[in-house]
Amino acid sequence: MDRLDRQKRIPGWKQEMLANAHIVVLGAGQLANCIGGGCSGLGIGNVTFIGDGIVSGQGIERASEGFLFFEAEKGDSKVKTIAKLVRKISLGDTKAIGIDAPLDKSALSYVKRPDVIIDSTNSQTSKYFAHEYCTRNNVLFISASTSETKCSIRIFNKFSGKSLEDKLAHKLSISDTDLMPEVYESLPQGNAMSGLTAGVVLGELRHILMPLSGDGKPVRSIDYDCLSDERTQLTGPNQSSHNRFDDKTILLIGAGAIGNYAALWASLTGARLIIADGDTVDHTNLNRQVLYYGSVDRPKASSLAAMLGKITKRKIGYSIGYVDDRCIDLIERTSPDLIIAGVDRDEVRLRINNLVIKSGMDIPLIDTASSKSGGEAYFSVPGKTTCIRHQKWGFGTDSMLYEKVKEDRRLIAERKAKNQGHGCAYEADSSVIMSNLAAGSLAIAEGAHILAQSGRFVKGCVVYAPWQVYRLEYNELNFSRARECHSHNCVLPLDNL
Repeated sequence: MDRLDRQKRIPGWKQEMLANAHIVVLGAGQLANCIGGGCSGLGIGNVTFIGDGIVSGQGIERASEGFLFFEAEKGDSKVKTIAKLVRKISLGDTKAIGIDAPLDKSALSYVKRPDVIIDSTNSQTSKYFAHEYCTRNNVLFISASTSETKCSIRIFNKFSGKSLEDKLAHKLSISDTDLMPEVYESLPQGNAMSGLTAGVVLGELRHILMPLSGDGKPVRSIDYDCLSDERTQLTGPNQSSHNRFDDKTILLIGAGAIGNYAALWASLTGARLIIADGDTVDHTNLNRQVLYYGSVDRPKASSLAAMLGKITKRKIGYSIGYVDDRCIDLIERTSPDLIIAGVDRDEVRLRINNLVIKSGMDIPLIDTASSKSGGEAYFSVPGKTTCIRHQKWGFGTDSMLYEKVKEDRRLIAERKAKNQGHGCAYEADSSVIMSNLAAGSLAIAEGAHILAQSGRFVKGCVVYAPWQVYRLEYNELNFSRARECHSHNCVLPLDNL
């Protein structure tokens, strides 16, 4: 079975255009790690990582510098370690190399002219030299920066000027702050925000290398800030102090594509993590579920827990089983401070909502979803927002939801009649890494406000919409009925349909 099967199902998808591309990634931080993993998922044919630095530390400390560093020895080259893991994750589809070099004026002299250069550093100096090279050599340039709470992306199209005077004038017209807002200079890169940034960057990269009908208009700048009320406006250089939750418990239900990234970032917060899923890893998962590259035909929950154990050097809990009423025992036994749902069927979403309400434990719930074109995360906090059911489908929609569940069950019955299962191996919907990476990362980046009991939490949903101007949109919902929600009146009976 083709590892890239699910994305090749998208109408107009031309994998050969990605396979023939050459991308250069500057930097060796968490963002470069995420972009590298994403390039392997997309099947980018050639990726060169340039940067300096060696692997140090261990466990969460090391993984917070780069989640792909877990197999390295202390003192190994960071960029060569990233390249090695990208080759392994891609099963050889991506030819990745690492070049140790300081990110100065001569850094790009080591490579032939690429199709796109992505600077993933928080250094205006590095971005200045990269942009200068791109202007001189007519190469498209993407500048991406991230901190614990915010991210910014700047895209510079190929410069069409021919004369030296034109190129000099163009270079002088671009300021350092055009390349990167100064709030990022020298800040450490955040984990979940690096994942979100990489998801959006990879979406823009796909638009550039392989345009599809329905793509949004090209954009030059994208900003997202978890500390901003609007989320699309940058605040100052302040870092969040809510990046460690050693005294909290997170229950993740669903260890698929979104679950891979939500679990990865959750494990780096220091929180106790329990992963629940009843599916097994299929070869066709590997284009977007990058932590399963050595686990085909094994249970997802235990495989993901084992991989995260290697990355963080911590014990990760798991439970193998599909979502039904018995899951309430799991909720009561683990007493989670936050539940994240990373499932792909609406009936399962409704069941999780039912279970959270039946538990009577007032547990916040984040519901995530993705498609071939985008991703989203809804945030439910008892007493402050309505439940997930009423956020997504509104009040007075019981009959519509019952019809939706019946149709879902009919499709499952058809697969069973053909001796097929009901895991994702049999649900051949087209899917890509970008939307899953963005949605899973959003859940943890914004979920930190809920765990910290901060008033800044999302009151509604955040959507990754590559066809929209802002790409990332915060949709605040009306919660005038929040106090009457989260009661047993919100439970939708599903067993006697």
